Amino acid sequence: MAMPVKQSYINAFIVCLSTFAAGAVMLEVAPTFIFIMDEFEVNAMMVGFLVSAFVLGFPIFGVLLLFKGAALVEANLRLSLAEGTGMVGIFGLLAGFAPNYWSMWVFRLAVGFAYIMLAVSMMLLGIAWFSMDQLNAVSLSATVSMVLGTLIASFFGSKIMSVVGGWRAMYLIFGGIGLLAFVLWLILGKGAPSAADGAGLSSEKSPAARAIRNKYVWCSAGMLYMLLSYLGVFVFVSIALAGKFEIAEWNKEMVFSSEYYLSAMFNIPVMLSGSGIGLWLVTKTGRRRPLSVISGFLAPIVGLIIFSLPFSGVWMGVIIELLVLALFLLMMVIPTWLVQMQELPGTDLGILTNVIGAELLIAGVAGAIVPAVIGWALDQAIKVESYVPVFRNTLYFFVLTWLVCGLAGLLIPEPELGK
Repeated sequence: MAMPVKQSYINAFIVCLSTFAAGAVMLEVAPTFIFIMDEFEVNAMMVGFLVSAFVLGFPIFGVLLLFKGAALVEANLRLSLAEGTGMVGIFGLLAGFAPNYWSMWVFRLAVGFAYIMLAVSMMLLGIAWFSMDQLNAVSLSATVSMVLGTLIASFFGSKIMSVVGGWRAMYLIFGGIGLLAFVLWLILGKGAPSAADGAGLSSEKSPAARAIRNKYVWCSAGMLYMLLSYLGVFVFVSIALAGKFEIAEWNKEMVFSSEYYLSAMFNIPVMLSGSGIGLWLVTKTGRRRPLSVISGFLAPIVGLIIFSLPFSGVWMGVIIELLVLALFLLMMVIPTWLVQMQELPGTDLGILTNVIGAELLIAGVAGAIVPAVIGWALDQAIKVESYVPVFRNTLYFFVLTWLVCGLAGLLIPEPELGK
C-alpha cells in the first residue's frame, strides 16, 4: 500500500531536519578547535581525527551495504530510517557531555554512521514514495540540509558560543535539534514498523567485487569525495582565517565582526543555490558531463587562490567570496552524483545498495584521511614554528585532489545522461 503523498513529505522534512543536525555535528569542531585541544589535552592531529570519525561512519555502513545490501532491502527500511534519526539525536547530544577525547570520537563516529544510514534508507524508501523527479529533489534536499548544518556550525559557531556560553552548550544545541527530529519522527513520521516496507522491491543479489570494479562507481565516488574533502579542508578555515595559529589560540572564541556574520547570512543561500541550478541542468538539459568537468576543474583553482591570499585586511572580503564560489561549484556537482548513482544499477534495488556501498567505502576512506592529515600538518607546523609552508602546502595538496571530480566527469557515460 502506497504511502499518502502528504505523509511522504512529512517524513522527508523530518529526515532533512535530522541531516541538518548531523551536518552541524560534523563541522562544529571548526569553531571549537582550540577549546577541544585545551580541554582534552590533545594535539591538532587528534582534533582532525575527530572529524575523520564522522566520515569513517560512511565506509563502515558501505561495507554493510556491500555484503548485506539485499537483506536491508528485504527488511524494514522504515525502521532503519527511524533508527538512523534516533542515533543522530542521541549520539549528537552525548557528544556535548563527552568526558574525554575517545568517548567524543566514538559518539561522532556513531553520528556519521547514523547519518548515512538514514540518508540511504530515505533514498531507498523514496523510490516507492516518490516519482523519480521528486526523489531527486528530496535526496538533494537531504544532502543540502547536511551541508547547511555544516555551514551554520562553522560560520556562526563562534557567535553561538558567545551567546550560550561555552563550546559544549553549542554541541548540546545541535544534538538537541537531532533529538527533536527523532521525537517528530515518533509523533508524525508514522514510525511504527511495517512489514510491507520492503515488499515488492527487487533485491537481486550482486557480488560486492562487481560493484567495486565498476569504473562508473569510481566516478561517482570521486564526486562524493570532493564533498567530503571540501568539508575536511573547511574545518581548518577558522585557523587559517586567523592568519597564524598563535592568533587563533589567543582569540579562542573566534568572534568575528558583524559584517562577517551579515556576509555569511547573505552568502549561505547563494552557495546552496548551486544545488538547485545543478539539478535543473542535470534533469532538464542532460548536460551532466560538462557540468561535472567545469565545476570539478574550477573548484580546485578557486581553492588554491583562497589559500594563497593573505588572510588579513582588505583580502578577507575577497577570500570569503571565493569560499562562496568554491562551495557553489561543489553544490552544482551534487545533483550529478545523485542521479548518476541512481542510474548505474538500473531499477534493481539490491544492486543499488551494492553500488552505494562501494561508493561509500571508496569515498569514505579517502575523505576520512583528509582532516587527519591536515591536522597532522598543523601540528607539525606548530612544533617547528613554520606555520605557513607546512600547513598551507598540505591544504594545497588536498585542494588539488578535488580534481578527481573533474576527471570523473570526463568518464561519465553519455548514453546514461540523455535519460
